[in-house]
Amino acid sequence: IDSHAPHTPIKLKFYKYSGDRSGAYLFLPHGPATPLVDMGPPTVLVSEGPLEASVTVGLPFVVHQTVLRGGAPEIQNLVDIGHMDNTEIAMRLSTRIENGDVFYTDLNGLQVF
Repeated sequence: IDSHAPHTPIKLKFYKYSGDRSGAYLFLPHGPATPLVDMGPPTVLVSEGPLEASVTVGLPFVVHQTVLRGGAPEIQNLVDIGHMDNTEIAMRLSTRIENGDVFYTDLNGLQVF
């Protein structure tokens, strides 16, 4: 990692949406997202090598992994919400970047407003 490169702090939080109207292809939550709290202490694994570095965090409902290869982050989430009735989980990234209403995403995020 280049120590002279600019850094942008990113805050990552998991949120949940509840509602009984959502289904396999529908996202119809009741109200805004609420943060998932009181999850207990996470299990954290940090791995660093010459080609990649990763941080893996184990939470009760998700195994979250961030991998750096060549400076580009890759985020993976293995989610199990089978025990949470009528719940949708969302991962929210927050930064201090001031971009107004401009937001870019890939094909899988086109339904995000």
